[in-house]
Amino acid sequence: MFKKCLIALMIILVPGALVYAGTTGKIAGTVTDKETGEPLPGANVIIVGTTLGAATDINGNYVILNVPAGTYDVKASFIGYRDVTMKNVRVNIDLTTELNFALPSEAIELGSVEVIAERPLVNKNATNEVHIRTASDIESLPVRGYANIASLEAGVVQSGGNLYVRGGRREEVAYYVDGVYQNNPLTLQRAGDISNNSIEEIQYQAGGMSAEYGFANSGVINVTTKTGGNQYRLGGEVISDEFLKERDKILDTYSYGYNLYNLNFSGPVPNTNNKIKFYIAGERRFLRDQSPTNSAFPAMVKVGTDEIVYPMPWLWPDANHDNAPDENIWDNHIKLIDPDNLIYRFPVAKDYFPETDPSKIDTVEAQFKMLRGPKPNNASSQWFWNGNFTVDFKTLKFKIGGNSTRSNSRNYSTYFALLNGLRNSKSKNWTDSYYIKVTHTPGPNTFWTATGSFFRTKNESGDPFWWDDIWNAGDRTDFNNDGKSNPWMLKNGQDFSDPDFFARFAAPGNIVNTFNKNEISYLGLKADLTHQAGRVHELKAGVEYRYNTVRSFSLNALRLAQNTFNKGLQQPGDEEYRASYTNNIGYDFTGRQELNSGLFGAKHPVIFSTYVKDKMEFKDLVLNLGLRLDYFDPNEKRFADPASIKIKNGQIDPSQLISAETHLNINPRIGISFPVTDQTVFHSQYGKYTQTPELNRLFVPLVGFANDLLAGNFTVSGNPELAPVKTTSYEIGFRQQIGDNMALDITAYFKEQRDLIQIRNLFPEEGAQHGVYARYVNGDYGTVKGLSFSFD
Repeated sequence: MFKKCLIALMIILVPGALVYAGTTGKIAGTVTDKETGEPLPGANVIIVGTTLGAATDINGNYVILNVPAGTYDVKASFIGYRDVTMKNVRVNIDLTTELNFALPSEAIELGSVEVIAERPLVNKNATNEVHIRTASDIESLPVRGYANIASLEAGVVQSGGNLYVRGGRREEVAYYVDGVYQNNPLTLQRAGDISNNSIEEIQYQAGGMSAEYGFANSGVINVTTKTGGNQYRLGGEVISDEFLKERDKILDTYSYGYNLYNLNFSGPVPNTNNKIKFYIAGERRFLRDQSPTNSAFPAMVKVGTDEIVYPMPWLWPDANHDNAPDENIWDNHIKLIDPDNLIYRFPVAKDYFPETDPSKIDTVEAQFKMLRGPKPNNASSQWFWNGNFTVDFKTLKFKIGGNSTRSNSRNYSTYFALLNGLRNSKSKNWTDSYYIKVTHTPGPNTFWTATGSFFRTKNESGDPFWWDDIWNAGDRTDFNNDGKSNPWMLKNGQDFSDPDFFARFAAPGNIVNTFNKNEISYLGLKADLTHQAGRVHELKAGVEYRYNTVRSFSLNALRLAQNTFNKGLQQPGDEEYRASYTNNIGYDFTGRQELNSGLFGAKHPVIFSTYVKDKMEFKDLVLNLGLRLDYFDPNEKRFADPASIKIKNGQIDPSQLISAETHLNINPRIGISFPVTDQTVFHSQYGKYTQTPELNRLFVPLVGFANDLLAGNFTVSGNPELAPVKTTSYEIGFRQQIGDNMALDITAYFKEQRDLIQIRNLFPEEGAQHGVYARYVNGDYGTVKGLSFSFD
């Protein structure tokens, strides 16, 4: 019944339209007689080179709605007066650019008048802390990627590639590109990237967002990309530091293999009278060392009597530890060298336990050296592309576009790289974001926009040799038909006897013994209806709907073999038993066949939001009042009694699973901007915000979970009962222009957060089939107080 009410509410709020918000601004002002100051009703104001424009009312006021973020020339004209053109007028996302014209009489001046508009350092229209970087700003910045650019703003801390805003968690920042949500729903972290040369504007909001924005408890990064113009433009860029050999040094530095190439092309489609325009761009980044450092790193330069070239493809000795053979076996997965002097010993014994009898230990001599420069087997290759087509039929417009990212990388780890750098783990990532947008302007003061979007991100990681053939990595069968099985492969690196060097989480020379992959996508519809009621009220209502699809798979080959096989087994176990040691959602136990239904089928959580707001722009006061409704349906089953889970024949009993609850939150938003002068503006804000949980904390892979419970293993379980995190935010501050080229923003803020997600042990009821286990719960509370300084 509730879902039916939500659908009805969508129909009421947005009749016949689905709209996309957060990519446009507006221009407003007055047109007057230069000599007398009297308003000029009926004057025309147009944006040169577009079909956008407006006529002034009886008081000389005009408003041009739905202007894409960018820089324009704006012309005002009136019969009997000279035309005046304001050049380089900047329009920002969700903000109003005030532009007033004073037209001279034809009798006084001849010809048209051109004026260079100055970008205001203080925008009285913003009711929260907003920072904007335009395309021209970005050209002079020494960083790449919109997240790295946003990290330069006040209140932002960057760590591990993630942004933390105003003391919040990494998942509390929402990223949008051309209005499309770019967060990976599984982790709520940013997915994909675009070239700097394709960015028209980056808007960073440090809290205090209007009712139009959700899914962010700390901040919003909103990016708009460039579109085609009336003229053809071709641009490109090439950057490289590979002017030296890998170990050569010049000017006290090395070449770390940084390479970047990009190309963009835009303009009108021929024979369309400038009605259809395009923009397309691509970029490749290749980093031979994706984490360069001036610090030295250890490398093996000699093993036995053999000089080697770093890195050494070292793995492990003969599984049976009889006599060291003089050649590689098992398909090049073993590097063997006869023992020599024991400069550094790597002892390995026969029976899975550290051995102390020297006669039973194979040893190898190794010499190490500290090297500088690029670390081998740590490369990253990335491809980015983005583009769009715009079709302009004046009152009806279409835009089709998207962006895509492909990346492959090797991940350096001292544990792996020290003895076995060729087996540094490998990662592959794909991200695709596409949209189609329709905008209709039925009248000068009203427009609606309908947008459908598709977003997908996929990642895989594992050993670069075995990759998804991980079953064979954990198989004790005879690889080379010499009558010997391979039990040691299952235990590589774990039984070395030097505790000072090897008694660590992962022993040097070990390999990545897991394979993981995730694929998360959503189909989205987002909607806005905007109406300008007179000079003051900008009314807006919108809806958003997202249908998510979640698939994930992981397998630990080491664990698989240890639990599934005994020492004398030559063949793998049956499929059903092997399946019990995978974690699979949306895939079968092999990870190759997709499942769409049943206990192991893909998950489909649903998100719905709707809002209304009124932005009132008085002469000396701006009020931004809004109300937002957020609805979340995990669309998943939960345990009826998590403290007493029923397990039959080693599997979860499905009869105990019931539907998880849905969540509905109502969030009011109030923003105020009070311009004291044209150079001083006070702003304040109050709002409630909610954010859905990370989906990887929501779902439980039932087969692997059952085995962990029965074995008493430490495990952290997902929890379909997780509710959205709730935030109440307060903010007050001021912006002050200093001189002609500087401005200062000081903002004080306070946040209270409830239902933060934490890990908590759940103790079983008496008589339960399992012991204590940990799971994610809504159990944490926090407050954040801070003061932000920004000087531009």
